[in-house]
Amino acid sequence: MTIREALQRALDERAYTYVRTGERGTRGFVVGVGDTLLLFQRFNDFVPYGYLIVRLPSIHEVDSDGPDLRFFGSMMAAEGLSPARPDFIVPLDSLQAALRSIQQRGILVELQQENFDGEWGVEVGRLLDVYEQHTVLQLVSASGEWEDGECVLETPAVWRVVLATAYVEALQKYSGDPMTPRRHDRFRVRARSGLRESLQRALELRAYAWIETAGYRTMGFVIGVTDQLVLIHSFFDLADDGFVLIPTHLVGEVSWDGENPRFFGRMMEGEQLLDGVGHDIPVRLDSLPHALQAIRDQELLVQVDDRDEAHVGRLVESDDARTTLRYLSASGVWEDVREVETAHIVRVGFGNAYLRAFAKYASQPEGAS
Repeated sequence: MTIREALQRALDERAYTYVRTGERGTRGFVVGVGDTLLLFQRFNDFVPYGYLIVRLPSIHEVDSDGPDLRFFGSMMAAEGLSPARPDFIVPLDSLQAALRSIQQRGILVELQQENFDGEWGVEVGRLLDVYEQHTVLQLVSASGEWEDGECVLETPAVWRVVLATAYVEALQKYSGDPMTPRRHDRFRVRARSGLRESLQRALELRAYAWIETAGYRTMGFVIGVTDQLVLIHSFFDLADDGFVLIPTHLVGEVSWDGENPRFFGRMMEGEQLLDGVGHDIPVRLDSLPHALQAIRDQELLVQVDDRDEAHVGRLVESDDARTTLRYLSASGVWEDVREVETAHIVRVGFGNAYLRAFAKYASQPEGAS
């Protein structure tokens, strides 16, 4: 079966689908297939994540038959989530026609262009003109500042277009008119030395922060911090993404006073999302085993990331040496107990939409009532 045929089948069956372009994969629904382009509705777990337009030759894999995809699709259907096209017509006979429809709509767009070195770059802005060989746009930065000049891209080199994500829509809403000069607001604060002190300051200010650890960036609000642990209310773009526990000593960088996180925090305040920040789970932060035991007592599903892989399941026990959990596979089947060295745990997630849905739709573990 060709890529085109696999995409058409996924469209006809309204199937939850995995699509890979290069080393990147995304999940969601095929909502349109042309001779040269795919229109794909993306989801981040159960949160709609805008639309992707991609050239068919850039697609290397299509899968809508895997047991994990079938199971996730059944959860999506049970939650009332189904494929939906954008609220305007996107022609799929050529990229030029697709971009012109977006230009007429007047919305921000994210374009990815491959350069001569085989690498790719991302540009976000509003489309000004679209030609067969060149696309002209005005760029806007992640801190909501419009560029003074124009950016010209080679249209044939644009292979991926992203539109209507919550982030890009909020960026358009809060960046203002392209001619408006930058304004400083109350989110502008001075940097303070020391990661522990910076985490404490982010907690006190209720500032939107980026917390960097090896291999991860967690974005959201610090809602608890000790010398042992950091508890973060995580957000993916503007969507609540549950809670994350990180050993404090693994934090490599904290950013809450830069232009980008300050602007993002202002968008979240404007969208009235700050009132929902926090939690009512009595998680002790004096040690990782104590925190995990508190989460276990709430019978919550967790994702425990160690140095090598992620483990999803229900916690059984945790002490300074080892943490055990009943493993839940990606297809919703309970498997054997797994054991992780507590000292090797780098991140623990709980309370997000993905884990809540798995807890709701997974098979019952043996011995459960």
